[in-house]
Amino acid sequence: MPTVSAVISTFQRPDACERAVLSALGQDPAPIEVLVCDDGSADDTPERFRAWESRDPRVRYVRVEPNRGTPSPVRNAGARAARGDWVAFLDDDDEWLPGKLAAQLEHAADADVIATNALTSDGSPYFPETAGVHTIDRSEFLNDNPVIQSSVMARRDLVLRAGGFPEEQWLSAIEDYALWWSLADAGVRMARLETPLLSYTTHSYERLSYGAPLRLQSGLARLAWRRARANRGELAVVRAALNRTAAVALTAARRRS
Repeated sequence: MPTVSAVISTFQRPDACERAVLSALGQDPAPIEVLVCDDGSADDTPERFRAWESRDPRVRYVRVEPNRGTPSPVRNAGARAARGDWVAFLDDDDEWLPGKLAAQLEHAADADVIATNALTSDGSPYFPETAGVHTIDRSEFLNDNPVIQSSVMARRDLVLRAGGFPEEQWLSAIEDYALWWSLADAGVRMARLETPLLSYTTHSYERLSYGAPLRLQSGLARLAWRRARANRGELAVVRAALNRTAAVALTAARRRS
């Protein structure tokens, strides 16, 4: 059976992070290790998880200093340090539901990136379908992100080969979208289990829609043009970039009025 390393990114939320760690350790089969990857927390996070590391060999504490203000560096540090064939990512304010890793491992021969549906903060499914397996087509990335970061289990070698999560500050909040889109462009096989297997803390701008805040919209437009250049001006990708740019201009005009 393939081996899985859990990579949990955290910053100054030790109570929430402990719940996330327990949700990973409680999987059956469990990951071979849980890497708690800390973005330079200045509270008691280091002491709490170094103590956990000392009493449970499955837990490893990985620290990045100084604080970078974006989860990409700690996620990348975790992926580099991981020993498993696969890395399963989890943010510190989310929790895996029972059976998540087992369900994903059943599909490890059929896909290279396996995501799942989730239950949102109000208890409703994030994606409307709640059963079956959805094969993610590359075209889905043109307008939105069909993948929830904390649900993803991905082949470690492919994540590292792609350069991991981009660390530029302008990609903050969409760095995972940038990585999945890049992998989709490279032909990596992606699937999403429609059963909700994650308890997911959602935010008002979670879907990458045209109603997102202006800074986020600007980042999405810039990312779309980057992908257009990488795909040599492919018409559908250019059209998506133009639509994103128009959304930025419209939002900026409304703010001025």
